[in-house]
Amino acid sequence: MNRVVLALSLWFCCNLIIGQSEHVSKPLKMVLKQLEATHQVKFSYADNLIKNRSLAFKPPSDAILDIIPYLQRNTGLQFKLVSKNRYAIFYPKEKQNICGFLYDSGTKSSLGYASVTTLNSRYGTSTGVHGYFELNQVSPNDTLQMSILGYKTIKKAVSDFLFQDCLSIYLEEKATNLNEVIVRNYLTNSISKIIDGAIVFKQKSQSPIPGLTESDVLFTVQQIPGILNVDETASGLHVRGSTPDQNLVLYNGIKLYNTAHFFGAISAVNPSTVDKITVYKSASNVRYGNHIAGVVDIESASKIYKKTSGSLGSNLMGIDAHLNLPIASKLSLSISGRHSLTNVFDTPTIKNFSDRAFQYTIIEDNNQRVQTVDGDIDTDFYFYDYSARLNYQATDKDYFSLSLVAMNNNLNHGFSSTELEEKTQDDLELKNTGYSFQWQRQWSPKTNQKVYGSLSNYSLQVSNQKFLLGAASNYASIDKKNTVENIDIGVHVTHKFSKKSAATLGYQYSHYNVLANLSRSNKFLYKQEFFLEDNTNNTHTLFAEYQLKKDNDHAVNIGVRSNYFSLLDAFSFEPRLFAQTKVLPKLWLNSSFEMKQQNISKIIETFTKDFGLENEVWVLSNNEYVPLLKSRQVAIGAIFKHNSWLMDVDVFHRKTEGLTSITSGFETNRGFFVGEGTSIGLDLLLRKKWRNYNTWISYHTGKTTFTFDQFNNNKKFNGNYDVSHALYWSNNLKHKQFHFSLAWTYRVGVPFTSAFISDLFYIGRESANAQRLPNFHRLDISSRYNFFIHRQKNIRAEAGISILNLYNQKNILQRNYDVTDFDNPEGGTLLQEDIRSIGFTPNLSFRIRF
Repeated sequence: MNRVVLALSLWFCCNLIIGQSEHVSKPLKMVLKQLEATHQVKFSYADNLIKNRSLAFKPPSDAILDIIPYLQRNTGLQFKLVSKNRYAIFYPKEKQNICGFLYDSGTKSSLGYASVTTLNSRYGTSTGVHGYFELNQVSPNDTLQMSILGYKTIKKAVSDFLFQDCLSIYLEEKATNLNEVIVRNYLTNSISKIIDGAIVFKQKSQSPIPGLTESDVLFTVQQIPGILNVDETASGLHVRGSTPDQNLVLYNGIKLYNTAHFFGAISAVNPSTVDKITVYKSASNVRYGNHIAGVVDIESASKIYKKTSGSLGSNLMGIDAHLNLPIASKLSLSISGRHSLTNVFDTPTIKNFSDRAFQYTIIEDNNQRVQTVDGDIDTDFYFYDYSARLNYQATDKDYFSLSLVAMNNNLNHGFSSTELEEKTQDDLELKNTGYSFQWQRQWSPKTNQKVYGSLSNYSLQVSNQKFLLGAASNYASIDKKNTVENIDIGVHVTHKFSKKSAATLGYQYSHYNVLANLSRSNKFLYKQEFFLEDNTNNTHTLFAEYQLKKDNDHAVNIGVRSNYFSLLDAFSFEPRLFAQTKVLPKLWLNSSFEMKQQNISKIIETFTKDFGLENEVWVLSNNEYVPLLKSRQVAIGAIFKHNSWLMDVDVFHRKTEGLTSITSGFETNRGFFVGEGTSIGLDLLLRKKWRNYNTWISYHTGKTTFTFDQFNNNKKFNGNYDVSHALYWSNNLKHKQFHFSLAWTYRVGVPFTSAFISDLFYIGRESANAQRLPNFHRLDISSRYNFFIHRQKNIRAEAGISILNLYNQKNILQRNYDVTDFDNPEGGTLLQEDIRSIGFTPNLSFRIRF
């Protein structure tokens, strides 16, 4: 066996060496002599024309008619057939038509609206939205100059473009003070790590995410080490032991209280609108408040579009469109919309996501009931979102923007049975709308300001109505309503003292009005109404930050926030510190410390458990049953990068106060409990890139524990989302116009509390979270192909295919318990309810960009 392996290795190496030697650059004169001998042709030329010219000769075929165009493209010389088997070689004197594409050298994303001019004739054009340009009748002796704001200007000889397909040109981004990039290509070409600890995604150049046909905002974020997903949803962002409601998610400054469609299946933000995503795992910038975990700041493009552009696409979940419209020279509008196919087609993708979402809900119960009784079911579910952004560059110093976003999920489910003489109607509507504005003013080269404001409205309404057939009105009902109205207004001013240092001072005002109302009634038995909350809070915040940075070698960010919460009549103090220094040529060390507070969070209620969907409601901290959430986190890390290798490691300790039994979802009849949580762990990233192949492994290990007074015998126990080990291995390959991605996910199962039947029909609980579900693992794959439909008009298309859970692993995500057999006088039967992951799920997509 060893001999076979050795022989194969030697054969591979020999072929590699031979293959390389075949394509070593040779003098052009030698290449021409070989062609004359091989193909019985003659070349006429002046010696100084080909002097010092070399060529890595690799012709497309052995035919001379294919070799001549190849020589023209790769030498920039003109080959003209002057007689039979005789070619004259000369430098082209006639004007030529040329074309090219401009790209960002770091992210490989296209650069639209760049300036392209000839230096001699001063003839020019600008690139389209996808970076394409063309110039007609250009002198071969001229030079092109390409420039765009924020990038280094580049010059290139026109002769480099001759006899070639459209040339790809890469511009380097200019280094900007106080915002240096410490790691480009952090995971892929479109992801960078900034020196203040933030991770920035350029969404439009994002490689396909394994298992998805198109980029998804929140699934993209989940690729970062230390951000875990334990329920397979887009919205399930667990940052270092936290819960998703403890994160701050913004879209153009609008806070999102609902971040996903289809009960978590996909992000509620249309990825076609996204330009940049900024993510903080710790020590977030001091301007971000009212959260105790991570920050996901999503932004659409702020540029003023000069030409109409957009895209239209569809997959087996929905259809979407995006359009950029120039209105005036300094004013443009971007609009987008997306709608599901769930109420039009029942695709395999929709069916699998539906099966995943509706487990152990009234919808699944009714689907099972119609198999044994005479009944009819009518289910209608759909989602949609739309957004708009108006950008206005009023002057060289003043920039304005207005934004709108709206997201909606609707579910209507009806069941009727003549055999049971009963019908039910269940309705759910989940909405999040928002508006924002911003004004940026550059008062001087060293001083700028930003004024901003936003309004966010969240609404959840759930209704269950039961009727007797033939009756005019219902005899029983369950109703739930949860609304959040949030207004944010702020201003901050930044002054640069030098190229190395700057300070920011700002003020923010936040208004919250939160309503949570539950009611249950039965005309024959009872009527209950329970106001969880109907409260208002006003928060006033002052914040300041000082930044000291030297290139990408050293950085210190010191910030503080001071808040006053009117509902609590309390002040809070939030210091934040991030420091990073270069200790060796390829090694950086960093550390951070932060304290944060949050006065709005979700509680888990069992009042409407019959429906089985959206059993969480937003409430304000009120010093009664929902205290103010507080957290402290310290982290120490290191970054090592060498050539195409990257290693990033962080060790952290996080403590959270203000946790309650209702926010943690512990079902108990023994009262209300308040406690705290502690998370310690290590996040590791190891990445390697070989030309068009990129791979990385992210690993997390840690421990999250809870302690509640007078609960679980006052003993420390595992947190609900404690994951002691998690591994993610991603692979990305680009070959010509194809992109392939493959990823394997593995993690230890999350904790759960085992149960038993107590007092005939009540569920008793064992030691809290003492058991663990089976380990989770899954393999996902995606592929995408990009091509031109019309090159001159810059109309492109992309087709994609993906598969979630390639080997159809039956993972268990959650375990609950219920009691059945109420007619048994000896007691009920304990029912174990296992929420399972999605199975083998294919998807297809097609998109046109123009």
